[in-house]
Amino acid sequence: MAKKPGNAQNKTIHCDICGEDYAATYKRCPFCEGVPPEEQEKRGKSGTRTNTRGGGYSKATPKEMLITVVSLALIVAAACIVVSILMPLISNGEPVPSTTPSAAPTASATPTASPTPAIPADQTATGLTLDQEEFTISDKYPEPVTIHVEFQPAGSKGYVEWTSSDESVATIEAVTGEDGSQSVIVTAVGKGQTTITATLAGGAASAECLVRSSISG
Repeated sequence: MAKKPGNAQNKTIHCDICGEDYAATYKRCPFCEGVPPEEQEKRGKSGTRTNTRGGGYSKATPKEMLITVVSLALIVAAACIVVSILMPLISNGEPVPSTTPSAAPTASATPTASPTPAIPADQTATGLTLDQEEFTISDKYPEPVTIHVEFQPAGSKGYVEWTSSDESVATIEAVTGEDGSQSVIVTAVGKGQTTITATLAGGAASAECLVRSSISG
């Protein structure tokens, strides 16, 4: 090993053993400690650890490597456990959304509006009344009864639809006069009562007459 010149602190010394340059303040080479390579190899095989100022380390033994691997495995396992516990807390326990598609809502059928009854073009009446509000047909007076319509305003023209609420009690026959007048012939066919209704075309107005029947039929 080369000798260090006296009082030369800022100078470097070249090591003849390892070929490295080091500061003159070191007593010996910090890289090889002045130990020949043959001696360093022997120390490495025996597992001796060399550590000086700026010096190197020998290779770790198999036991040390096994301990390091086991330690790393334990750290990874602990990290996985912590993550599995904390994740539900972070997400506030919200369930994972299902990937199953929900059934498409069935469109409900739109109800169709009933057509408005047509109003004849020559109808000028806006209302109507009947010349009778109620009457009785009996075995003593079995003749059919005629109900006449009076339109409003007076002298106006109209068309009427007649109905009987119970045709087993009385039947009806609509009659239109030559002058455009409207009437109905009511014939009793059984006991009971029924309502005869006259409705102005277009449904703007209607009138009723109660019919009682006491015939035996």
